[in-house]
Amino acid sequence: MSCLPNATYYGPQEFIETGVLSVLGDPKVEDADEDGVSDFYDLCPSTPSDSMVTTSGCPVFSLPPDSFQLKVTDANCPSAQNGSIEVSTNLTTDLYTIEINGETYQLDPAQQNSLLIDQLGSENYTVCISPQSVPDYSRCYTVTLGAPSPLSVVPTTSWETRTMSLVLNGGGPYQITHNNQTYSTTAEQIDLALEPGRNRISVKAASDCQGTFATELFVSEKVRLFPNPASEFVTLYLGGSDPKVTLSLTELDGRQLLHKNYEIPENRELRVALDGLSTGLYVLRLSSDSLRSEHKLIKQ
Repeated sequence: MSCLPNATYYGPQEFIETGVLSVLGDPKVEDADEDGVSDFYDLCPSTPSDSMVTTSGCPVFSLPPDSFQLKVTDANCPSAQNGSIEVSTNLTTDLYTIEINGETYQLDPAQQNSLLIDQLGSENYTVCISPQSVPDYSRCYTVTLGAPSPLSVVPTTSWETRTMSLVLNGGGPYQITHNNQTYSTTAEQIDLALEPGRNRISVKAASDCQGTFATELFVSEKVRLFPNPASEFVTLYLGGSDPKVTLSLTELDGRQLLHKNYEIPENRELRVALDGLSTGLYVLRLSSDSLRSEHKLIKQ
């Protein structure tokens, strides 16, 4: 929300500031009330000191600078129409016409000292207030009703360090869920340590209408094959702690030769016999709760 300094309009009449100059007479001509209009032309010769006057020397209607107060409540969503402008006054006399972007409202301080205009969207508004007894006079304000920006999340994954960095924009606090853990942050960037296996990550902003972000990725435990090329058998070192692994072996054209579940030994080394395989290049795939890996295997 923003509120620009107010401006005051007085209609078509001309006016001058007190004591600036005698605009309608020789400066040497007497100006008893020192309002800037020489006595010869002054229709109001006893103008109070420091008054703003017309070219006839009579006071111009004005209200104190703090006569009105504006309270702005932003919309809670970019497309919502639930913002508001509340106009209040410390004046107790007259009736006031309030015009907001062409819509007209009435404020009677004798009945209530404030008026709430609601169901407003996020945009700029011009608020002009005029006393009904002096319709040429108006006090105007420019205000802006804001709204939260749509949620923006830019993820960057480092497989080497097993981390994901999230750059957040849209106004916090942000609610971040990583697998089964949820926490709140107002930071514009956070780093998540990825867990072995499936990682489900979601982000919500302060308001649901700002949108959500969700992603899912799999971080595999490390796998090593040796020897490769191999002749009679190949040994697989399987990182992590999963007790079982599913192994499949296919030719390059996708024809499956082996699909089998294995118990993983305590030393995490699984020995697989290559009996019956012809010399050539094969694709070996491994999968478990925290492991997903694909390798080229050369059979000698």
